[in-house]
Amino acid sequence: MPATIGHRMIAARDVAAGAMLLIWTAASIVAAQDAPAGGCFAALLKVSDCLTYVEEGSNLTAPAKPCCPELSGLVESNLTCLCELIQRVDTLGVKIDVSRMLGLPSACNISTPPSSLCSGAVGPAPLASQVSPKNEFDSPGVEEKPNHGARRTSAAVSALAMATAMALLAIFPGDAGPGVGKSEPAGPLPRTRTYTTGLHFAVISPSLELFGTARSMRRARIQPQIILLKEGTDTSQGKAQLVSNINACTVVADVVRTTLGPRGMDKLIHDDKGNVTISNDGATIMKLLDIVHPAAKILVDIAKSQDSEVGDGTTTVVLLAGEFLKEAKPFIEDGVHPQNLIRSYRTAASLAIEKVKQLSISIEGKSLEEKKSLLAKCAATTLSSKLIGGEKEFFASIVVDAVVAIGNEDRLNMIGIKKVPGGSMRDSFLVDGVAFKKTFSYAGFEQQPKKFLKPKILLLNIELELKSEKENAEIRLSDPSQYQSIVDAEWNIIYDKLDKCVQSGAKVVLSRLAIGDLATQYFADRDIFCAGRVTEEDLQRVAAATCGTVQTSVNNVIDEVLGTCEIFEEKQVGNERFNIFSGCPSGLTATIVLRGGADQFIEEAERSLHDAIMIVRRALKNSTVVAGGGAIDMELSRYLRQHARTIAGKSQLFINSYAKALEVIPRQLCDNAGFDATDVLNKLRQKHALPSGEGAPYGVDINTGGIADSFANFVWEPSVVKINAINAATEAACLILSVDETVKNPKSESAQGEAAASAMGGRGRGGGAFRGQGRGMRRR
Repeated sequence: MPATIGHRMIAARDVAAGAMLLIWTAASIVAAQDAPAGGCFAALLKVSDCLTYVEEGSNLTAPAKPCCPELSGLVESNLTCLCELIQRVDTLGVKIDVSRMLGLPSACNISTPPSSLCSGAVGPAPLASQVSPKNEFDSPGVEEKPNHGARRTSAAVSALAMATAMALLAIFPGDAGPGVGKSEPAGPLPRTRTYTTGLHFAVISPSLELFGTARSMRRARIQPQIILLKEGTDTSQGKAQLVSNINACTVVADVVRTTLGPRGMDKLIHDDKGNVTISNDGATIMKLLDIVHPAAKILVDIAKSQDSEVGDGTTTVVLLAGEFLKEAKPFIEDGVHPQNLIRSYRTAASLAIEKVKQLSISIEGKSLEEKKSLLAKCAATTLSSKLIGGEKEFFASIVVDAVVAIGNEDRLNMIGIKKVPGGSMRDSFLVDGVAFKKTFSYAGFEQQPKKFLKPKILLLNIELELKSEKENAEIRLSDPSQYQSIVDAEWNIIYDKLDKCVQSGAKVVLSRLAIGDLATQYFADRDIFCAGRVTEEDLQRVAAATCGTVQTSVNNVIDEVLGTCEIFEEKQVGNERFNIFSGCPSGLTATIVLRGGADQFIEEAERSLHDAIMIVRRALKNSTVVAGGGAIDMELSRYLRQHARTIAGKSQLFINSYAKALEVIPRQLCDNAGFDATDVLNKLRQKHALPSGEGAPYGVDINTGGIADSFANFVWEPSVVKINAINAATEAACLILSVDETVKNPKSESAQGEAAASAMGGRGRGGGAFRGQGRGMRRR
């Protein structure tokens, strides 16, 4: 309810309460004036504290403290008022426990006169042609006479009860009656009863009964408030929150939707640091997007998982997850419980995965050349949607040779990709071994040999450099001649290391740490090649390729720790010098030297080759492939629709929606290529519906705009890619559907201060981005 309406209701309630209190005051004054000087008005008003003990359903074990003194005073002062309390308490409209009422004096340890003394004190007045029944306290044989004093007292009490009830009902309208905008069926009113007062309580009794209900409800509502969440915590729950999460995921899926397939578009992403990235790889785009919605971040996670697990299908998995949620949204809005959808989606995913395994084709038992041909088709399918798709056959062959070269080695980092700007894509080549850029070198490097045949290779992780004393080192000399001995010792240490390297017989010395100018000239004089500051990754790859071992000391260097290769040479590639080790004995490494134009193009080409390498590796390891081009997705959709017809209940609708979501892949392939998606999908449905099953491999033909046999066109993809995509997308959709509440914790003061500082960026000197540059900081 809007705040203004709520304020108006509160104001109206206060006005009504004030009016009712005025009525109560006036009624009390009139009743007091009507009552005789010795009336029971004031006395009965005092014993109202006893009502909570004698009412029906009371849990009190003893009367309230003010009750007993007031009752004692009533007994001592006026017996007539006590009889009035006992006989007329039912007129208050509150249900009384008779046993508690009769036992009230004993509960207060008060001695009361015999009940027979109440006979004739008060009694009901007869109607026009009726005689009122005798009260249980009346003495037999005694004629009842009207008592005008008691009648006036009872009238005063009744007026007071009516005014009090009306005032309390005005003060507590929310508890006593139906809420604003609600209505309750009106039940029959209690039967009208006439007493000696001559007043009718047909109106008073319902109001007092409502007051009794309101009072009990209010007592139940007065509970201690439990605070669980910190002040400022934002919570959202219910159907609206679930629909909001679905909408956020749909928006993220729309971002990468146009990058799918061979005709997919690229995205140019410019980050806050000025870096520009051009890519159509789903995982790369999702990583670079600064997504803040908590539910949408789940799609980022599944894209990363797909990329690390199989290397390709990142756009597919995001699209499928978004489409599953999009199809579930109408059911959620119609009130379907999310768990029913989750159960059906997981069942459909299991059926789809089993069908993929049935449709997959194995490449086991084929010769190496046949396997290479099949793997090249898988790599070409992956590369067709990349920037280097125009040379997909050329790069597919390089990728397959690199993957086959490492054999069963699971470490794909044994395949290195080195980028050299300049030249054309066709200038790229594969090194059956290790290649890395020439490292920084000192004077004397030019005199070293640049090519060796079957050299011994020494790999080190130590410095070969003349080092002065460490900072803050302190040496105490008692004789100037001692200084020269210290200098001589330093020279002896470095020369001792270099002599041991030469004595090992190595012709190539590589170290992860620096090799200084002294060592460079020393090795050049002895026809030894050296390179320092080699990266850890390249040094490990050289060790794996040459069967060498990295040493942390030059002592006891034996032949078993030295590596070797057929040819080592330093070669010019573009504007760079490369150290190349080829003909390595282990054959467990390979290096792709990638050429190209712009830096952004080479970066994207590297990501494309990574995807192709992962795909070929997975296909070689799992040995099964399926038809691409949306063929497998259309066949799964047809299969699930057919299976849904055998299911009764709502699950049939849910599985049909899952099957419809699978069609997003061929539909998006058509949209990205500029084809009529409706026409192509109708043709695919007709082809896949053939009873013979011959239409199962048919997918979208990007070249003609129609449909074609994907197997015959060599559009293949590893079955593990599709299985992993279906699993990940389904679990992501089910995870989002299972969330019905989002709790956002408030930012801490430090986080708020950092956010404010970042928002102030660009104001003043330094913009708050550098430490020690702001006001109040002393410059050095």
